Amino acid sequence: MTTKRNAISAYAPCARVAIYPRGASGPREDDGAVSARHPVSPDGAPSHQRRRRSDTELACLYRLGQHINQSLELDEVAAISLQIVMEAVQPDVALLFIQNGDRLILKKQSPRHGGGRAVSVRLHHVGQCLCGLAIEKRQPVYSKDICDDPRCTMEECLRAGVISCVALPLCCENRSLGVLTLASQNQARDFSAQSRFLETMAAQIASALHNAQLHGEVRQRNLALTQTVAHLEREITEHKCAMDQIRQLNAELEQRVAEIVSKNQNEV
Repeated sequence: MTTKRNAISAYAPCARVAIYPRGASGPREDDGAVSARHPVSPDGAPSHQRRRRSDTELACLYRLGQHINQSLELDEVAAISLQIVMEAVQPDVALLFIQNGDRLILKKQSPRHGGGRAVSVRLHHVGQCLCGLAIEKRQPVYSKDICDDPRCTMEECLRAGVISCVALPLCCENRSLGVLTLASQNQARDFSAQSRFLETMAAQIASALHNAQLHGEVRQRNLALTQTVAHLEREITEHKCAMDQIRQLNAELEQRVAEIVSKNQNEV
C-alpha cells in the first residue's frame, strides 16, 4: 500500500499562540483603556485577544489534522506532529514516546532551532517520572518547575536545563499509545494556560498514531500471510514433484514385473 506524502510547506506555519497567565491583563495602552474598550475574559486576557488566540489555535488544529491524516506511516506521523507542535506552541524541546508494554520508547525528539537542547533520554517505564505517570493515569501532567516537583524522578530533563513541562498521554479507543512531552528550558512557563488546545492536539496526534499502528499491524499480517502462502505453495510443488517421482517409479516397476512375467511364460 502506498501512502500519500505530506507537503508541509504548502501551508503557512502556525502563528505563536500568546499566553496570558491567570490574573494578568496582557498588554495595555494605559490603565483602564483596554478594559474600557474590550471586556476582560476570566483568564485575564481581553476578549478580543482571547478570540484571536482561539482563531489561531483552531487554524493550527486544522493544519495538524490535514497533514497527519494523510499519512499511515508511523515515523512520518511522528515527524509531522512534532514539526507542527513546535511551530504552534514553540516549546524549547518536544519529545514523542511510543508505549511498548510497560516501556516508553523515544520515537522522535525536536529541539527548538537556535536555542533548544536535546534531552538525553534513557529507557522510561509506565508510572515512572512525569511521562510515565501521564500514561499510567491517562491524564495530562503539568509542572511549572520540575526542580521542585517530587513527581520528577529522572535526571535527564534536569541535566538538559528543563524548567517547565507538560506530559500529554496519547490515548485512543481505550488504548494507550504513548506520551507527548513539551518542555521549556529558558524560563518558567505555564503550559496549563493552553491546556484545552494542547490536549486537543494530543488527541488528534493519538488518533493518527492509532491509525498508523493499525496500518502497520495489517501490513505485518499481510506480510505474514503472504509468506505462509508462499511456503504452502512450495510444499505443494514439492509434494507434486514427489508424487510424479512415485508414479514414475511405479510405472518402471510395473514394466519390469511385466517383463519378468513374460520371460517366465516363454521359458515354460
